[in-house]
Amino acid sequence: MLFLGVGAAQCQMSWSATGSGCEWQLSTLQDSGREVGSVLLRCDPKLSEVRLIDTARALGKANSYAAFSLREVLNEKHASIVVNAGSTTSYSVPSPAGLLKIGSTIVSKAKLNDKNAGILCIKRDSVDIVRFSSTMPKGCLDAVQRGPFLSQDLTAANDGSGQFRRTVVAVDNGGRLLILVTKEGARLSAIAAFLYGPKLNLGIRAALNLDGGASSGLIFANDQGVKDAATGNVDGLVASAIAIRKRH
Repeated sequence: MLFLGVGAAQCQMSWSATGSGCEWQLSTLQDSGREVGSVLLRCDPKLSEVRLIDTARALGKANSYAAFSLREVLNEKHASIVVNAGSTTSYSVPSPAGLLKIGSTIVSKAKLNDKNAGILCIKRDSVDIVRFSSTMPKGCLDAVQRGPFLSQDLTAANDGSGQFRRTVVAVDNGGRLLILVTKEGARLSAIAAFLYGPKLNLGIRAALNLDGGASSGLIFANDQGVKDAATGNVDGLVASAIAIRKRH
């Protein structure tokens, strides 16, 4: 059994399997001489069912503030792992900012003026991350718009972002979904350097920043072999979430 304690986060650890068909590890990345602890999750969509959740529709619009949280999604949708997804335009009710597509339903339309935006496209047994355009990627069962799209050549000199807690999704050359959630604030350039860099040799094909700051969080179910399973804010309001469980 692994622990998500602060001290443990300061050292590199090997991948450990979860009951959802995913694997995870605790890692550290460097940002301006600071060590930033993080949880890194990797899932094969052929083994793990990955879906987007519209919290307002899935949990009921009459729910209280706390009920639109990652913890509530985990409990109500019987997921194994839940992570925040797209941002909200309201802190009192879930209101997606940008495209949110759940199945055949467009919950929220795309924001056409967002610069350097990307789309996380979830298909039946694969995932993709593409730069945003006015055309929806083909074959998306679920899709969410966020940004910025993180390129391999993003450096501190052209970053322009502050140090916030982050949730970032990526797809590797094998088509696996990776999710990075930081424990402390970090710039996007530091995240990009970590994901695309040689430290872990992840083979990242594309990466996208999701909603972060006060909304950044990840929670494991009790049966996933992880103690202290919450990272970041898992009790605050989120407009949408990524829910993962093992395929049957």
